[in-house]
Amino acid sequence: MAETKSGGVPLWDGKATLRARIALPNESAVFAEAKTDGQPSDGMMLVYLVELDGGATDEEPVDPGAFPPTRI
Repeated sequence: MAETKSGGVPLWDGKATLRARIALPNESAVFAEAKTDGQPSDGMMLVYLVELDGGATDEEPVDPGAFPPTRI
């Protein structure tokens, strides 16, 4: 996630504490749509609520041993 950017800004700096919260109604709708359309290969669903730079998609393979995970 530290390499993933939106608007040229990394989504995570590698240091900040990540926190979870209850999704807003519009966020729940985005997740529900992705859940019906997506096919996570490892059982973990990631849904970005921001526009990602570089056009990365879930269809691109990910190196599961890399940290942070990177697209191959």
